[in-house]
Amino acid sequence: MFTQQGRKGINQDAMTVWENFTGDKDTVFCGVFDGHGPAGHKIARHVRDNLPSKLSTAIKLLKRNHEDYSNGSKSSQNPFFRALEASLVKAYEELDDELGLASAVDSYSSGATAVNIIKKGEHLIIANLGDSRAVLCTRDDRNQLVPVQLTTDLKPEIASEAERIRNCKGRVFAMDEEPDVYRVWMPDEDCPGLAMARAFGDFCLKDYGLISIPEISYRKLTREDQFVVLATDGVWDVLTNSEVIRTVACASKKEMAAKMLVSRAVRAWRTKYPGSKIDDCAAICLFLGHKPLLTKSKSDTSYCSSISQVSYPHAAGSRSMRSQATETELSVHSRMSLEEYSALKGVSRVNSLVKLPRFARGLSRRRSGNRFEDIAGLLRMADNTSIMLTIIRFIAMNNHSTNDLMEEKQDSNMISEFRRNNIDNKNVKYIKRSVKEGADTAAYMLHAIADDFDLILAGRRHDNNSQVLIGLSEWNEVEDLGVIGDDILVSSDFHNKASVMVIQQQASVMVKEDKKH
Repeated sequence: MFTQQGRKGINQDAMTVWENFTGDKDTVFCGVFDGHGPAGHKIARHVRDNLPSKLSTAIKLLKRNHEDYSNGSKSSQNPFFRALEASLVKAYEELDDELGLASAVDSYSSGATAVNIIKKGEHLIIANLGDSRAVLCTRDDRNQLVPVQLTTDLKPEIASEAERIRNCKGRVFAMDEEPDVYRVWMPDEDCPGLAMARAFGDFCLKDYGLISIPEISYRKLTREDQFVVLATDGVWDVLTNSEVIRTVACASKKEMAAKMLVSRAVRAWRTKYPGSKIDDCAAICLFLGHKPLLTKSKSDTSYCSSISQVSYPHAAGSRSMRSQATETELSVHSRMSLEEYSALKGVSRVNSLVKLPRFARGLSRRRSGNRFEDIAGLLRMADNTSIMLTIIRFIAMNNHSTNDLMEEKQDSNMISEFRRNNIDNKNVKYIKRSVKEGADTAAYMLHAIADDFDLILAGRRHDNNSQVLIGLSEWNEVEDLGVIGDDILVSSDFHNKASVMVIQQQASVMVKEDKKH
């Protein structure tokens, strides 16, 4: 198994493998969990740490009445499966209820998906909650490796899921900027925009159709079945089922398979969606005892050759009990509070969560003594060819203030030098906007720049009486940030999903020195 952090500030994926599950040598449990929202990483790890033990207890109780799994190949003929299905559903719901009561984990606007398998001999039980996925690699009649999707991506666009949500007064619709992504919304507020129909947590939607009941299925394994891959949507968003099994099949060592798959997914993100932030990726590869060799066709040989050209560091084998947080991840976690989530969550091609309820909003805060020096440093991002940079400069009309004219001249000199240095840079766009008063500034901020930016850097001087802000002073709730930071960019009217950084110039203080006598 292997996981790699994306660009959301902290890895919200978690996973675990339990060998000798329920005390049986031929039984193994595998689970992958994908968190979302401000406390998504905590919920994913809480589920990882508690769900397996709950399931183990449920199975041990069932074994008192069932000596072994039935030999039936279909769930309708398998009494143990029918009893186990009810026990698994109960365990999921109990864990979700416990999350709602746990004061240490804020699960109101945060949650996690889960995909799990329990393998006992030739029997495979699959439980799925959300949009992670399990795929089996098997051989067809021509001895070719083919994928079999074991789970359904439980998303709001599925007719039965959407019907349940709407019957509970929840709303299901896609935003104009991403018409192919349907989301779950509260009845009277455009939040949170959850991109899945089932999940642990997310109690802001539990009264409106979101459920924690997993979809359970059964499969009797055969000698043709080679391995099972469990992975979060960060993998499935960029790789097809066929690409996934072929990548795993190319691994010369089983312990390298998950690492190869995640690395392949990360490269696919950079290729397919160069303007998006890479999502967290996690994968578990459970081999079923038969060596998964590709047939010697030219296309397969070429595919494996392209995979093998990339070097992979040594990866831990699948005997590890659970995924561990890296030192960097722990460092980020220790500094990240709930209020900072909106600035750290990042923007990927498809966010699991669009917007938090109003009371949970936050804004990244940074104080600077030299606005010009800091902005000049940030403008060096233009040197990175993967970044599209747009500079919007607000100019006050009929400006006669001496101080403002001096500030404007400094701005002009800095911008002119920057534009000269980037005259041939097609990734840089410059916009100059003249405004009469704060209403013009607000209108432009709310509408004209409501595009799919990943990061907005707002630089403002200390003077709150600036002409570009006139009339907006009654909006201000956090004086350090001002109306541009605290009210406009996090208002319900501003539909951008970008992270926001406000660079506030501080007032100069004159200190008189005592005269010596």
